[in-house]
Amino acid sequence: MVKTHVFEQSCIAAAKTFGRKHNISVVFRGTDAKTDGTTIQLPALDQTKELTERQVSIGRGYVDHEAGHIKHTDRKVWVNAIKQAVDCGDTQLPALMNALEDVRIERLINDEYAGSKYNLQTTAQAVNGGYLKMYDNDKTIADDITKVGAVAVTWEGRQRLGYNSDNDKCLDTLPKQIRDKVENWVDMVDGMRDTKDMVTCAISIANMIRKEKGEEELPKKIADAMISGTDLGMGKTLEGSESDTKPDGNEPSKHNSDFKNHEGKHGSSINKSGMPDDPIDPSLDIQKALGVKEWTGSVDYDINKFTVQAKSSDKIHHATDKKGKYKNYYDEDETYGLTMALDGGDEKYKKVFNMLGNQMGVMRRKLERALMSQQMRGWESGHEVGRLDSKRLVGAYQGIPNVYKIREDVKELDTAVSVVVDHSGSMSGDKMRLAMQSCIALCESIHKCGCSLEILGFATGSHYNEQDHDAVGYSRRDYGRTQPIDTYVYKSFDDRMNDARRPLGNMLRVASNHGSCNADGCSVLVATERLLERPERRKVMIVLSDGYPQHHGHSTESSNIWLRDVIDYAIKKGIDIMGIGINSNAVKRFYPDYVVVQDINELSKTVMDKLAKRLLGERFVIDNADLIKGNARAVR
Repeated sequence: MVKTHVFEQSCIAAAKTFGRKHNISVVFRGTDAKTDGTTIQLPALDQTKELTERQVSIGRGYVDHEAGHIKHTDRKVWVNAIKQAVDCGDTQLPALMNALEDVRIERLINDEYAGSKYNLQTTAQAVNGGYLKMYDNDKTIADDITKVGAVAVTWEGRQRLGYNSDNDKCLDTLPKQIRDKVENWVDMVDGMRDTKDMVTCAISIANMIRKEKGEEELPKKIADAMISGTDLGMGKTLEGSESDTKPDGNEPSKHNSDFKNHEGKHGSSINKSGMPDDPIDPSLDIQKALGVKEWTGSVDYDINKFTVQAKSSDKIHHATDKKGKYKNYYDEDETYGLTMALDGGDEKYKKVFNMLGNQMGVMRRKLERALMSQQMRGWESGHEVGRLDSKRLVGAYQGIPNVYKIREDVKELDTAVSVVVDHSGSMSGDKMRLAMQSCIALCESIHKCGCSLEILGFATGSHYNEQDHDAVGYSRRDYGRTQPIDTYVYKSFDDRMNDARRPLGNMLRVASNHGSCNADGCSVLVATERLLERPERRKVMIVLSDGYPQHHGHSTESSNIWLRDVIDYAIKKGIDIMGIGINSNAVKRFYPDYVVVQDINELSKTVMDKLAKRLLGERFVIDNADLIKGNARAVR
């Protein structure tokens, strides 16, 4: 079984691999699945759910296939050809174009990325399974070339690609005369150079079928327009009646500008027996494959479920961000990294540093000496150089050369530490001052000790971008989170300490200006995934918070369960995670290892003690309460 967020990240990574030169991206939002030419949208998934290996493979195959369309399908030609076919009231032609283009681009995908074959064939098997169920209910569908012709093209095409996806079972349902025709049609794919060639072949096949049924061929004017990419804007069906094309020439509602209507329907009508009157759609119902339930109009609040309405508006803020990096659907700039980089941050940082004074240096030297002592296991005797071993004085007197000892080095300290700070409204004021001072103390104490350090803040103060806002609309599906999260990177693992001082000094400003609610589960997961990318063997996370998760969504309890699930995931992945409750014992409900603190002296001491124990073992304790005296004076 695979965690949902792991699957999502693998899809995003796969799209980046396919689309290095095409800006292909994957988003999980809303309830629909579609492609707009650069973005592959999949429905929002339950974050508490685990997917089977087969579901993961189907989903990856779907992403690989759609990325192949974005990369190899001429969008202008495609959209125009579909539009012209729909305007004519032709249901056969769109299905044929879908099938032929699917086979054409999958050949190219397999040539470019041989590893995609397994996922593509698993996805194809899911589609074929739907047909075989239909065939079991009504075996006459295989006798009607208008119904089965297009989907049969995909069976034959994928059979030739070597897919083990029940293509042979599907092909065996066809009468010989239909199968022979399908084989001839797929032979045409070999000569296709681009999408225009595909449209030409699809028109030719559609005209063959029309002729066999005694129907008119597609008018040459329309066929030429499809091939050339010309929009006639006729809005007429073959019978001359008005179609459902809008007066402005836009595509009709049932065929938008996506490569496919991924709802898997293509507007097909259904007869009384439950079988389609129009061609069987060769597309995948990805919602069903991934276990996404169709919304029926009623809200079903399930506290054990956590689905994010739209993740693509989640933001990562850094002091180096440029103005305009993030815009919301009101076209307002929400690049909060600008606040992190404001003048005055350096001075505020220095004020905290000077307040600690020599005490900061003492605390740092304590930790440095402790780390150094931990890195030396002891002495190794029997060497001819080094320090004279007092236990071998007799041997030295006798002229024996190997009477010296040397230090036995251990491996270099191999640890990455992530400090994650709640920036919700309840953390404002003195609590945030305490957190900021603690972060500065940590930075100054360990950045020279061989540990990699990252300091993050989290809140939910921003809004959806325009694309997400339009996509999710006012959906009332029972989402666990219905607002974006903001992650503030005060110091990344790769940032120099000098570059981190200004943003850390502005932490109060950031929390005050942009802090709102707190989606702890999602934010801790972001920090977890960042930490897991580090090469260090040991990974430690410290989360500073003052309460429960609180954000827009259907159920507070589902957010609580989700946070516990994320913490459990981090621990299973080998992260040593602890919760620090600031004037609140809420952390005890979520973190197996937690401490509740009330003031800066206790906070700083606790953080240093916890960190030292994880780095050096339970035998070591840093008692630095007397080193932080005076910190209670607020930094204003």
